[in-house]
Amino acid sequence: MKILRNVITITLSIIGLFLISSCESSGVSGYEIVSNTVINSGPGNVVSPIATCPDGKRVLGGGGTTDVSTATGDNGVRVLGSFPVGDNAWQFVSTSTEAGSHKVTVYAICANVSP
Repeated sequence: MKILRNVITITLSIIGLFLISSCESSGVSGYEIVSNTVINSGPGNVVSPIATCPDGKRVLGGGGTTDVSTATGDNGVRVLGSFPVGDNAWQFVSTSTEAGSHKVTVYAICANVSP
């Protein structure tokens, strides 16, 4: 899971760099990444945090990470989904399969989009 967390983080970083370099000429401005972190406190619990873009901005993409280093075992988290919510938010859904708590963070890539 640490490898998956790193891949997701690297992917978000690459997307962010691409957006910064290409947005100004495409009608997209004000790029930013917003996040929301929650704690999943035990086995069988499902958490589904949502990261919402500031007013007037639209979601361009997103993803999530889990802090499995504080959960017991290496496979203590199962990702159930990662998807947009409307046009201004991103949701990341996961469940804990083992005892112990861990952080779950969702990220939304947001920007102003002009027609």
